[in-house]
Amino acid sequence: MAEVASAPVIFSRSTRPPRPSPTTSPEVGRAAFVRDGSLILSEGGQDSALIHLHRVKPTRSGRVAFQVENVLAASSAAWALGIDREVIAEALGSFDSDADQVPGRFNTFEHQGATVIVDYAHNPSALEALSLSPWNPSPQAVGPWSTPPREIAETSTSFARVKSSAMASTG
Repeated sequence: MAEVASAPVIFSRSTRPPRPSPTTSPEVGRAAFVRDGSLILSEGGQDSALIHLHRVKPTRSGRVAFQVENVLAASSAAWALGIDREVIAEALGSFDSDADQVPGRFNTFEHQGATVIVDYAHNPSALEALSLSPWNPSPQAVGPWSTPPREIAETSTSFARVKSSAMASTG
């Protein structure tokens, strides 16, 4: 992709540096990845920690994989736009996925010893990502679920597949 892109490309990966990495292949240029719980920005073989994920609330200390991916995408976009790294880190540290800032987007609440998640998993991949979060309810859990009418068939099938898979694995 880098060969045909009209702008510099930033490679990202949540678990380790992308391969080839900027450290081993100078032509890669820039990359964003997570190492030892920190979001790392790498350029020209120089890695620098931007922020530790325990300071980025939506990631729940890096345990919610799809939120880590969202943070990588947002920080990479800001970095590509030339926004100062300190400003990016400050923004990430002050953001929360709460009902005031982003209603319906992985909002978590504690109620009588239970964790309640409100998330508008609006398509099959979002539903699957939500099901993989560490707060995934047991297969016996009951809760409301909805989807936009235009996607109901595909999302309903995905929901059934996710729940069937969870029941089979806890079996």
